Amino acid sequence: MKRTIYGMGIVAMGIVLTLMLAGCGLDDAPKTAAANADTSPAKSADEASDPLEGEWHRQVTCQEVVDALERGGVSKAVPGNLQDMFGLDQRPSQTNPCAGVDGTADHALRFERGHFGLFAGGELGWEASYEYIDENTFVTGPPDVFTFDFSIEGDKLYTQIVKPVKEAPYIATWESAPWERED
Repeated sequence: MKRTIYGMGIVAMGIVLTLMLAGCGLDDAPKTAAANADTSPAKSADEASDPLEGEWHRQVTCQEVVDALERGGVSKAVPGNLQDMFGLDQRPSQTNPCAGVDGTADHALRFERGHFGLFAGGELGWEASYEYIDENTFVTGPPDVFTFDFSIEGDKLYTQIVKPVKEAPYIATWESAPWERED
């Protein structure tokens, strides 16, 4: 009889130890999950979202390009930029640069998770990383580093190059007309 009680005592003690160990594991599980949880303050909707994300498109006219280049103080670069942007066979004249230029030049921007692509006529022309700095500034990453001011009004994105020094091809591309958000 002593063996049976003794044997039952060992079994009972084994069960108690098993439950205690299991209980310790259960007690630690919430503590571990809590310790691993992100306790940083929640980001506001403005901090968590990037208003540039998505696709933007525009069609720019010859006159819009000329006006942007003149505002940027690089009017001497008008003929060459128009020839490149509109795929002209020959360089237009400095005095009447839009004579004979029909149609528009199509551009698209795609901002996605810190990267952007700039497309001209459906072909990728520039791809880089970018960082959304604040409600009116973003910076592109290597290889070309630029700082842009921007504003969004409704579904329109207006961009302006802040740094580096204004260069004609960039002004023609970024500052000649607003971008419209794609649906």
